[in-house]
Amino acid sequence: VFVPPQKKELYQQLFGDTTTIIEAITDIESKPTKLKILFRSIARAAIPTETIWIRQIYSWKETHNPFAFLWKRGMWYLGHFSWFRQIIHWMEYALFRDDHLWDQFFDTYTLDAVFATNVIHDVSIALMKAAKRRTIPCIGMVKSWDNLSSKGLLRFHPPVLLVNNDIMRKEAIE
Repeated sequence: VFVPPQKKELYQQLFGDTTTIIEAITDIESKPTKLKILFRSIARAAIPTETIWIRQIYSWKETHNPFAFLWKRGMWYLGHFSWFRQIIHWMEYALFRDDHLWDQFFDTYTLDAVFATNVIHDVSIALMKAAKRRTIPCIGMVKSWDNLSSKGLLRFHPPVLLVNNDIMRKEAIE
């Protein structure tokens, strides 16, 4: 089980036994590069949902920044095209090699499969990319009901995606 460093001791107390290994993993989401911040903003703005449309309007009303509004609205329109979303997926996998943070664990443990508990979070995305690069089966899970419609495009598609209900299933397919 991989947890943030500050939670390792707690998880060890709660779940640690002779069959469970608790490891601390660096949270790469807390210190992203400027390029990663830009990429995340594109992925967030490009979700072709009414929720994002409304958020962009509220952002305009708060900031009155025409550049930011037009940028986000342009990404929102492009997000309606599957070719644009495929470019996002390709860029995540090919350009962002942040999955190296998993190398030590993949080298230490023989993994039969990996389970990413939050397909929107950078650490889980890096885990899934690391597994794919090593041809290890991967299952991803959507953490919350609104992740697919408001948190960002799926920047990486796991071979198996677990969702909570039929509405989320439909959103994942779309």
